[in-house]
Amino acid sequence: MKKLVFMLLLTCLISLPVLVLAIETTIKQEYQPGETLITEISGNFLTPIKAENIQLYSSRIFVPVVYGLSKMQGSYFLYLLLPEKQRNYTLIIKNVHYLESGKEKKENLEFNFSAAGNMTLF
Repeated sequence: MKKLVFMLLLTCLISLPVLVLAIETTIKQEYQPGETLITEISGNFLTPIKAENIQLYSSRIFVPVVYGLSKMQGSYFLYLLLPEKQRNYTLIIKNVHYLESGKEKKENLEFNFSAAGNMTLF
């Protein structure tokens, strides 16, 4: 009986990376104009995400922004200073190589959100 439980636990631990079904992020649907977007990006990445592959677009137009990326305990954390204009934006992370449901994928990740509301002046 002990061997059966041990083998079952071992099988679960070995197959754990395959169980990650998708890339997950904590990005919200809406931010305030000029706000700092801070999000966690997690998944089973096969190659590191590079900071130079992160881009922000609005209506297919590249928007230059100040941002930073760091990795901590297997997850990536991104901060991005949003423009002061109310718009819909798309955050694109290019050439992400990851494992999803046991299959390798290499593609661009896209996350849509908007900046709406009034800016708060301090």
